[in-house]
Order: sequence, then C-alpha cells, then structure tokens
Amino acid sequence: MRAIVVAPGQRLAYGALAERRPVELMPLADRPVIQHVVELLVERGFDQFDFVLSHLPEQLEEFLGDGTRWGARFRYHLASNPERPYAPLAALDGGAVDGPVYLAHADCLPALGDTALAPPAGLEGIHPVCWRGAETGELRWTGWAWVEGAALRGVPASREDLDRVVLGGARAAASLLDSEPAQLLSPAAHLESQARLLAGELSPFAVRGRQQEPGIWVGRSCVIHPSAQLTAPVYLGDRTRVGQEARIGPATVVCSECVVDARSTAEDTLILPGGYVGELLELQHAIVDHALLVNTRLDTSVTVPDEFILGSLSPGAGPARRPALLDRGLALVMLALTWPLSLAAVVVLGAFRRGQVRRDTVVRLPCEGDARRWRTFRLLRLSDAEVGPRHRGVTC
Repeated sequence: MRAIVVAPGQRLAYGALAERRPVELMPLADRPVIQHVVELLVERGFDQFDFVLSHLPEQLEEFLGDGTRWGARFRYHLASNPERPYAPLAALDGGAVDGPVYLAHADCLPALGDTALAPPAGLEGIHPVCWRGAETGELRWTGWAWVEGAALRGVPASREDLDRVVLGGARAAASLLDSEPAQLLSPAAHLESQARLLAGELSPFAVRGRQQEPGIWVGRSCVIHPSAQLTAPVYLGDRTRVGQEARIGPATVVCSECVVDARSTAEDTLILPGGYVGELLELQHAIVDHALLVNTRLDTSVTVPDEFILGSLSPGAGPARRPALLDRGLALVMLALTWPLSLAAVVVLGAFRRGQVRRDTVVRLPCEGDARRWRTFRLLRLSDAEVGPRHRGVTC
C-alpha cells in the first residue's frame, strides 16, 4: 500500500525552536514525531511513501533515508511554497496514480482504529478521518484520509481550500474519532501531546522501551542519583544524568545525553538532546533547547547566556566549541615555546633531587561511580624515595 506524508515543517508559533529543525523532527517522548507516523503506517502494511517537504527538507531526508531501515521505499517532493503544500500531488507519477493512497499529516496524531487505516470499499474521491469539536460539535478534519488515485489531480494546493473540499463531502463518507487528535501546532500543544502519549491516551501511538517502573522509562547507560525523585509519567533518554535531589516529572521527557543537575525540578517539560540544566532550577511547562528556554504557559522564550544555568553538552554545538579550540591552540603554542625549559628541569631534578620518576595510573574526569567504566591514562611525576607502596594507587 502507498502513503503520502505531508510535513509542513515550520510553524510560526514554534518561533526559534523551528529555526534549527523542522517541527516533525522534534522529539515526542522516545523518538521524533515523523518517526511515530512512519512506523505506524509501516506496521499497517504500507511500504511505499511519498514525502512532501517544505521547511529544512534536507534534515528530514537525511533522517528518514531511502526507507530501507523500515523495509519500505521512500520518495521526496519539495513544496517550494509552504502555503501551497499540496501542489506536488498533482504531478505524482505523471498525474496518473493507480489505486487508493493514504494521505497523512505528520503534525497530527489521531487515535486511529484499524478500520480507519483500511481502504474503504468502493472508494470515490476523498474519505477523511474526522472528529467533532467538544464545545460546538463542529466536524473537523485531522489531515488523514484515503484518497482515490485519480482524485489527487484535483486536490487544491492550500490547506484551507482542501479543508473545505474534504469537509464538504465528509458528512456522507468519513471515519469519526471518539477523541480529539494530538495536533502539534504550538509548543503548548506539543507538551500536551507529550503528556497524552506518556499517559497512553494516543493509541496506537505509544512509547517503546524498557519501563523501570509503571510509567517511568529509563534509557541505556542512565545515571540517576539515589536521592533523585522520578514521578510518572517520565521518559529519560540514553546516557542521561540526574543529579542529587533532582525531581523529574510528571509528564516530562529528558532526551538522550542530557544532564539535570542537583536539586533542579522539571515538570511538564521537554529537554531536547544534549541539554544541560544547572543546579536549583525550576522548570514547569517548558521546552529547553540548550540555552533556549520556552515557557509555554506564558508563551514566551528567552536565550540564557550563562552556560552554568542552561547550556549544551553536545560536542561541536555552536559557539561553545570555538573557545575550547582556541584554548587548545594556545596550549600547543605554549608547549612548543617552553618544552626546552621543561626538558632541562626534568634533567636537573632527576640528577640532583632525591626521589625518582614515577608512573601513576590516573582516572580521566568526569568519571562514573562504577569503577569498571573508568577511563585511565599514564602520568609521569617526581616523588620522594621514601614513598611506600601504601601510597601508590589510582588517583584522580
């Protein structure tokens, strides 16, 4: 079966969060949003995908690849005008698509049953998946629908026009949902969708991985201080560290390779990969992207200049890496200028100073509590001759 996945990409409501990545690559619990969509469709038997991309398409194409990872075939189409994302559909396969295709939007996760993913008998035109608004009872479209191949040529180019076409015929033929879908239209909606996914309210979409306790997912090689408190539902990504007396959750995701330092709190929060949260911080209804802090309750964002408050642990992440490279370069220059003096000092001290040159095993910092994971190297130093065996050993 064949699916068309539309990835609108940039949402103005996301602001700076969408400048470095498409919204569809934002994590939703354990994996990016678009991966949830692709894996659901693959599990239901779809093996041919056409992706319509707009904002930062190269990032999405690099992440998804050619589909081999999922045993499918992926093709990509560029919508040069984000306001007309469906313009490429009329040209698929030269305008002649055989059989029905499934249209899905990667910024909406509806609670689909198996019947909504099975092609209806005698399909003509568009058969959408809809729900009714809780307040007005108005019929609304999820962006997911079965479309007759021949009907793709007549699909309007803009979302507003397509909504009118779909809803105009939906009263006669539509799959109705029992609950409102998760729509990733803003940072606040993103956190709400995250909470619903962690609570198991977005079936068939679900969090995968090992649950340490009910509602608490802990990735590989995580280091959690014994005094830290995790309140379900919580997801911790691989190689995450949680400090002393830190409190995580509920409805919180800390992505891979992050650090939440001592006595900090994160509630109803998303911390993107490679982020550092300093000590004694309180995060509520927030998205943290390294130094960028978005408060979804106040609908505000701020860039924190102090890396000891919020920062990045990712190697090569922007300006933080340039001073480190400069420091290393200056150190090499100083070493080149002073090595004759250092060599002379070693010779003189070795000839006239009582003691001997020792080789010690030194642990590279920072190190984990488990000694089996320590990384060590050899260090030369001068010591007194009277130093006994009891003083020898591993040092930090």
